Amino acid sequence: VRDVTSDDVTSYLKKFITQYAQLADRDGPAEPGDFVVASIDLSRNGEPYRGISSVELQLKPKVRFRDAEIADFDKLMAGSTVGIVKTVDLVVSNEAEQVEMRGEKLTARITVGQVRRQQLPELNSAFCESIGYADENELRDEVEGMLRRQVTFDQRQACRQQVLEKITESAQWDLPESLVAKQTENALRREVLEMQQAGFTTQQILARENELRQKSISSTRQALKEHFVLDRIATKEKIEVSPIDIESEINMMAVQRGESPRKVRARLQKSGVIENLEAQIRERKAVDLILRSAQFEDVPAPMPTN
Repeated sequence: VRDVTSDDVTSYLKKFITQYAQLADRDGPAEPGDFVVASIDLSRNGEPYRGISSVELQLKPKVRFRDAEIADFDKLMAGSTVGIVKTVDLVVSNEAEQVEMRGEKLTARITVGQVRRQQLPELNSAFCESIGYADENELRDEVEGMLRRQVTFDQRQACRQQVLEKITESAQWDLPESLVAKQTENALRREVLEMQQAGFTTQQILARENELRQKSISSTRQALKEHFVLDRIATKEKIEVSPIDIESEINMMAVQRGESPRKVRARLQKSGVIENLEAQIRERKAVDLILRSAQFEDVPAPMPTN
């Protein structure tokens, strides 16, 4: 359990409006929170391995890539100016798609091409109206609703994890590697979808997506077992997903992203995620069925770190 306070709303509102920020070139040295546009040359055992010509990175405590991460990135790059070069070692995730690269140490040579700073929009009536709200009070009410949904999301995830650990204790059967590989992306899409519905910002979702990719193989293996068990429960209990269920989820996503429901639906259909949404709702209903018979003990929730 966790209360949502006025200070929480104010703090999250600052994160929320960063989605509408513009980046402008900065003449001075980079500071934590700024962005650098850089090229990255990776080497392995002193030999060139791979290069990234241009990538935009924010100076924050941890930067996650698809298969690796750099800790204390804000400290490493603080004071950087155009042309400066920083070198850092990193270790490839044990969940990387390339099996032979798992656990390998690489050296990254980062060359700064630009330093940029966010220019946040002014929080006034004009800005609120431009994203579909009458005034700041209405926007704050919506942000408070987002935070409450995020508390619910965290509670559901905690309950879901406890339930799934219990009902998959006996699921010791092996899964074909081809099936695990095929479902990895689907499992990732599903969690991103749930985060969108809960009102997390784009930056939070991207950070979580990169974190999940580094754990994708083992997490997908577990997710598949959970899916098969929940699917069996849903079938046995005749749990179905109605068009109204799907429409309700799409409407919530549309409100959070400031888009029309029609546009959100079109994007989900185009990307093939609409089927994931239906499966997600069905599994959630199966978990809800189990939780209706559960006894709960309230404990303080850990404070969010992002």
